[in-house]
Amino acid sequence: METRLESKALQQLTRAASQLANSAVLDWRQKGRKVLGHFCCNAPVEVISAAGLLPFRMRATRNTGTTLADEYLTSNNCTFARHCLDLGFRGTYNEFMDGIVWLNSCTHINRLYDVWKRKIQMPYLYFLSFPKKTGEAEVDYYSVQLSIFKESLEQQFDVKITIDDLREAIELHNETRRLQRELY
Repeated sequence: METRLESKALQQLTRAASQLANSAVLDWRQKGRKVLGHFCCNAPVEVISAAGLLPFRMRATRNTGTTLADEYLTSNNCTFARHCLDLGFRGTYNEFMDGIVWLNSCTHINRLYDVWKRKIQMPYLYFLSFPKKTGEAEVDYYSVQLSIFKESLEQQFDVKITIDDLREAIELHNETRRLQRELY
């Protein structure tokens, strides 16, 4: 049975998902704007957006092998981490990204960061410690970590992130999440 995509919106989404850096990302870059990759769904995309950067969820779309990465990450590591590292070694992300932020989401991604910071040149690499619990001490700790991350972005990208910038970014991402839920 043949399946045809009748919806133009679905066709656009499918086309965008089939490429690593889709046309929207490339248009953003052509306008001289910066892109910051992130490896975890818990990444503070609001802070990234408030800095005027485009948050880009790391993917390894269309990568066909892990030959370069396999020297550093064994087959016990997940294929996602190995494919991302392979693309990193090939310089693919450097073509459209200005940096990457990692969170301590899993051992594989932690190991990926360790290798990346030693072996791959990129203008900005940042490891953000993310608490695994939600008690008062953890919330206070994460608040400090976010402040340090914000200051790092301001320094690296020569921007000033204001409270209004953060509010605007929070509204944008909350609306995006609302629309995604509606789409689902």
